[in-house]
Amino acid sequence: MISAKTHQNFEIMKHILFLIGMLSFISCEKEDEHYGSYINSTLFLKVQDNEGNNLLDNTTAGHYSYEEIKTFILEDGKIVEYLGKDLYKSKMVGYYKDALKLHLACPNSNNERQVTFFDTYIQFGNRPKDKITGWFNVGPGFCRLDSAYYNDKLIYKENPNAKEEVFPIIQIEPNSR
Repeated sequence: MISAKTHQNFEIMKHILFLIGMLSFISCEKEDEHYGSYINSTLFLKVQDNEGNNLLDNTTAGHYSYEEIKTFILEDGKIVEYLGKDLYKSKMVGYYKDALKLHLACPNSNNERQVTFFDTYIQFGNRPKDKITGWFNVGPGFCRLDSAYYNDKLIYKENPNAKEEVFPIIQIEPNSR
């Protein structure tokens, strides 16, 4: 027969092992072989024509609707539409104020802290795809956008001391539907 003290010690040990197991499970990271993490990989852009008209505003002639803007990544040697890594596979563009909210594909960190880049392609309507190269600080469990280039031209550089939101502007031809 087991004494009450032994039984109590057994119960305490069982709870401790359960907690250790749960902490081990929670602390494990699931690697995503294609996308890395989403943390701070969002880029906001103003989209204008050569005259400064907002091409996201549906009252502007030649505007682009939400459905006409798509993002793509290179996956297994093919360019495929980028729909994120989550279960919902939702579109990676949206609107914020009068700007385009663009979720860039973030590279895998391979469990090392590093600065690296990843290309996301964007297509407005029937126009050719343009390239946005995001430079990221990545590591286990984090990904932070440091800078972005639109067709190899710098359009964004992180500034943690900025007092207000300033969105980079890209200029493209109006929609020719």
